[in-house]
Amino acid sequence: MRSFSPIVLGVLTLISLPLVIANAVPRAATTQLAAQHGCNAGTGPGTSTGCECPAGLYSTQGVCKCHDGAAVKVVIQYLHGGYKESVTCDCPGKHQTYLISANSGATCVCDAGYTATFNKKGKLQCTVNGQPPPSKRASIEHKRSFDEAIDVRESGVESRELEDLMGCEINEKACKMDRHWACKDMWFDLNACGGCKGEALDCAALPGVNEVRCSKGHCIVDSCHHGYTLETPLSANSTSVSALCIPKRKEGNWLFLQGGSEEM
Repeated sequence: MRSFSPIVLGVLTLISLPLVIANAVPRAATTQLAAQHGCNAGTGPGTSTGCECPAGLYSTQGVCKCHDGAAVKVVIQYLHGGYKESVTCDCPGKHQTYLISANSGATCVCDAGYTATFNKKGKLQCTVNGQPPPSKRASIEHKRSFDEAIDVRESGVESRELEDLMGCEINEKACKMDRHWACKDMWFDLNACGGCKGEALDCAALPGVNEVRCSKGHCIVDSCHHGYTLETPLSANSTSVSALCIPKRKEGNWLFLQGGSEEM
């Protein structure tokens, strides 16, 4: 009779024990899932081959899917000589459970202690009892931040926080319009160049100008009416006007042509 060493006997004993490996692998609901249910290649659950989806799932185009956008999760236990498989559904939101009911079918529901609400897209949201839903909470927080940004603006502190909250472009400034705030162009608006009402310049109303434009918040005068001459102010750094139209002198007096009147 052939004898084995104690080491070899120990190895044989380990091999003879059932090998159990649990492997939880989330997978999409593909034809692989159909194969795991014993379907032939190229077929799927719910087809004429007789393959069926697990409880709580439904078949569409040969694929098993969960309700309410839940993800299919396949858990496989590999055993000695075969494997055991279970299929569950993971709900997309937090604090949600996939409930299978004989009466209402399968759906995602909120866990105990949470209140169910639905967003504009019809998606389930679960919030702790007594708290506002996420959309309302975000609205409250946004209003609080908006009010704080207005206080900063009205205090005279230079900040773009209000513009950022309102989604203004880089060339726009948040301006108060009656009872509301709006983003106003401060770079290229000819009649409100450089800021909001009360601080901006109306480039078109400058005396004697013929051709004028607003460029990055500054009135740029290109030409003047007859009787005016284009001159650069001495204190150009302290004004938002690059040049001015100055009335020409006539025999020691100023000649004003704006509005059609003359002073001799």
